Amino acid sequence: LHVYRSALERTPSPSPFHVMSGAAGLLALFFAFFLFSQGYGVLFNPEKLSLLREHIRFFLSWNAVVKYLLFLAVFFGMTGAGVLLLGGRSAEVKDAPDASYRELVRDIGVKLTFLATLVLPVFVLLDLVTLPEIALSATVFATAAIVLLLSLAVCLILSLPSGKKEGGPGARIATLYVMIFLAVLLHDHAAVGNAYQDRIAFQNMQARAVEAEHAKEAPRKEPAAAGKAAVETGKVVFETNCAGCHQFDIRVVGPPLGEVMPKYGGDVEKLKGFIGNPKKVNPDYPSMPDLGLPEEEIDAVARYLIGRGKPGGSK
Repeated sequence: LHVYRSALERTPSPSPFHVMSGAAGLLALFFAFFLFSQGYGVLFNPEKLSLLREHIRFFLSWNAVVKYLLFLAVFFGMTGAGVLLLGGRSAEVKDAPDASYRELVRDIGVKLTFLATLVLPVFVLLDLVTLPEIALSATVFATAAIVLLLSLAVCLILSLPSGKKEGGPGARIATLYVMIFLAVLLHDHAAVGNAYQDRIAFQNMQARAVEAEHAKEAPRKEPAAAGKAAVETGKVVFETNCAGCHQFDIRVVGPPLGEVMPKYGGDVEKLKGFIGNPKKVNPDYPSMPDLGLPEEEIDAVARYLIGRGKPGGSK
């Protein structure tokens, strides 16, 4: 009878085969999710989508690694919350056979949730640091702040003792982690939307280039006269074909023109050559498409940009 009771109270240990099988399954799952996170990180860099076919090293971007760790922290926290919700309730009868086991499960759930919640704000802040500047906005920062506040609420609930008649903090922790997961999704959704705003503008610019290519067959206007008339014509051409992607003071799709124009040193012919046959210069910006402008319009917009870039240039 003594041997029987000791065997009943002793927790059976799993076989090495079961442990190795479980560990191999977890490693395979983590590796598959890592690859998914790397592909998911491409969404925040739309201008580099073409690099996936040429440079596999883009898979190792820092933001994608941070996304992987961030989602792991969220999933481990949700796992701990599920453990608390389903198996962490204290038994009403302390001397029941499963009372000690439930207490063990509850301790594991609390520790798992607490550790995941501690590292979660760190990964949220690292995500803000590693996100491309083009993807940042007030909504992105607001959703990150919501995640931090919800994480603080989880830690406070875990630190409070539960009453004897309460079933434990499992339900509240699980609810908060569902809200954290939704806030992370909104955070990424806003970042992706910001990243693709410039790409949409770039596609609109390409559409204008196609329209200009078809317009080549139409009768050409006479070359614009030099001086004020050429500047006015160049301003119209710029606002029609270029303003969607270029501004003088801020970055839109291309760099601020106020920083670019001084590099030409007032050389109209050099600027005309670039507009007529654009080439990629800065790897941080997408390539400018060939707008297909007629020679007189290229000359007019080049003179307008050179004049605008000079100190005291008119707008």
